[in-house]
Amino acid sequence: MNGRLISIEANNRAYIELDIKLYGDAASKPIKFKYDTGADSTVISLFDLAQLGYYEALVGKLMKSSGSGSSATGETVEHFVIDLSINHILGQIIPKGLKFPFLCMCKKMIPMPKPECEGCKLTGEIYGGFRRSLLGNDILSCFDIRTDRSQKYIEFTRISDLTERNRFYHFCEVHDTEQL
Repeated sequence: MNGRLISIEANNRAYIELDIKLYGDAASKPIKFKYDTGADSTVISLFDLAQLGYYEALVGKLMKSSGSGSSATGETVEHFVIDLSINHILGQIIPKGLKFPFLCMCKKMIPMPKPECEGCKLTGEIYGGFRRSLLGNDILSCFDIRTDRSQKYIEFTRISDLTERNRFYHFCEVHDTEQL
């Protein structure tokens, strides 16, 4: 083993902390992300954004782009993208920080109540944040990943050639493994 080990918890989940720069401050704060190979993009919750000093109106002003995609349930959700600076990931210090796009906030349209919800007023546009911060494949693709469920750990080793990764994740290229 020559990579960084992360424990698989009793609930069969794994979490990874990223040190992210606070808004308007040189300091950073560790934010816990759920390891999620099913997430194409890394997602940050509104709660975690607030911990970093970003409030909802500020996120709207600082958003880099917006778009839509599907959630794990298959629902279409609209999201906003905000760049945040990562200073530390999986035991690797990033001296200059790495600006990285995080998905945040979402809006979904509920056209009509489900039949079992007669009289329910839950229709129209619903705004809210993602419930949990998720570490997605846009960051995970910078690592070779080996899982040992019997020993309850996941091993992350930086990959040396990021060419293929950058071809797929052109919107958030990483040019040097020393960035990670």
